[in-house]
Amino acid sequence: MTSPAEALLESFSTDQARTLGLHLLADLNLGLVRAQAGQSLDDLVRNSACSWPPPRRPRPAEACPLS
Repeated sequence: MTSPAEALLESFSTDQARTLGLHLLADLNLGLVRAQAGQSLDDLVRNSACSWPPPRRPRPAEACPLS
């Protein structure tokens, strides 16, 4: 089953239009996550970078070099 976002991107006729559409969807998604989390975009990126990919074993918080 195709998601609404995938269907929207497939409706664009050129690679350039699909790329711009993807950027727009990513920007909207980040805005929604930021609004729900109540954090700045910098904090969200920092937290995401420190937790992705998920660790295979627990590690101390100070192990993140971006903190």
